[in-house]
Amino acid sequence: MGVKREVTKLLNLPGVIVEKIQDTEGALILSVRVENQTARCPRCGQISHRLHQNKRYLVKDLPIGNREVILYVNRRRFKCNNCQKPFSESLDFVGNRKKFTHRYAEAITQQVIHSDILNVAKNNKLTAEALKAKERAKLFGSLKGSKYTLLKSESKLSKKQRKKLKQVKEASPLIGIMHSLKEELHQIFEESKNLGEGTFKIIDWLVKAKTYYQKSVSSIKRWFSEVVGYG
Repeated sequence: MGVKREVTKLLNLPGVIVEKIQDTEGALILSVRVENQTARCPRCGQISHRLHQNKRYLVKDLPIGNREVILYVNRRRFKCNNCQKPFSESLDFVGNRKKFTHRYAEAITQQVIHSDILNVAKNNKLTAEALKAKERAKLFGSLKGSKYTLLKSESKLSKKQRKKLKQVKEASPLIGIMHSLKEELHQIFEESKNLGEGTFKIIDWLVKAKTYYQKSVSSIKRWFSEVVGYG
């Protein structure tokens, strides 16, 4: 009992309790459960105590010390007393149908940003293809609901939108570069004092942006006289 309690502390996932520990040659497999005995129906918002089914699967998590950790997670299905339909509980530490925890995906993304996919894959015993899938999943999660934030002028963003923009840039350095180029072009049109100054700045911008905005650069070149004469 004491060992499980200590491993639960080491795991450090709020509301998650380790029930069983399997120490294999390759990894620690931890059977876990959540403390909460109820779940909220996503359809009507009613709290349900009525357990319908247990559904267990394996989830990759951060290592403990130098040991790889695999969680044996039970995502329970409840039946709503109000709408009489079964539903899967929402777990804070792992997304639906995901085979890795949120914090594991975050750690891998940070490693990729500061290294490269092949080295990170090797260090984490992943294939490059699996790692790319994890990176894409993390990126798509960061991008959700971010379209307006990316398109709006950064100077006009709210504090919450600025925080979201920072998250997106951290998840994808490429999007960070493209956003900076977008902001730079906006400033050229807003701050250039005369036609000559603006023209030279746009030419410099086209050189920097051609790798990232190929279609846009081609369109601006094709309509260059109309673009520099805008406003």
